Amino acid sequence: MFRLKSRVTAVRTGETTLVVRTSTGRRILFGVTAAFLVVAFFVGVDWELDFANGLPAGMVFFFSVLAICTGVAGWKSSVAIDSAARTVRFRKQLFGIGVQEQAFRADDVTGVVLQGIRFLKDSERPQPGLLNNRMRDTIARRNVYYKLFLETSRKRHLIEDSTDADDLDGAAQAIAAFLNLPVKHEEH
Repeated sequence: MFRLKSRVTAVRTGETTLVVRTSTGRRILFGVTAAFLVVAFFVGVDWELDFANGLPAGMVFFFSVLAICTGVAGWKSSVAIDSAARTVRFRKQLFGIGVQEQAFRADDVTGVVLQGIRFLKDSERPQPGLLNNRMRDTIARRNVYYKLFLETSRKRHLIEDSTDADDLDGAAQAIAAFLNLPVKHEEH
């Protein structure tokens, strides 16, 4: 079973290839949501009344949400690491159309870095009694923003970012094991 909140998955697609890509389950979920919104629009719209005074604010909000769901469903980013060809290839696509592509040698990778950036200091966190336990737990989980990088001697290449440390750590461990490199944990 896949986790819907998971943003990335690390999959061995062959004996010599590891691919870290955006979660297919998450993309399908957003695609189904966008399709549902389109159907709901056509079923619920009154063409004469709803558009008589231009485009009301509710419609602008609706189409903004629809655009976001459609964009998330169509966005695919992947990092393919081929140990036989010794290459790392970053690829970003929107509905199958290439938006950006970058490649470099796998031998240039010196490490896998999971960097955490803390938003609130411990002294700035909500005190007991100010918020209910559920809200305090949510703030505590979302207090650190993580970024997963492949580090080379020249720069760090961003793979993914998230507030879910377990999700990114699983991908980091898979990449590090595949490349036989260490995982560095940093927190700022």
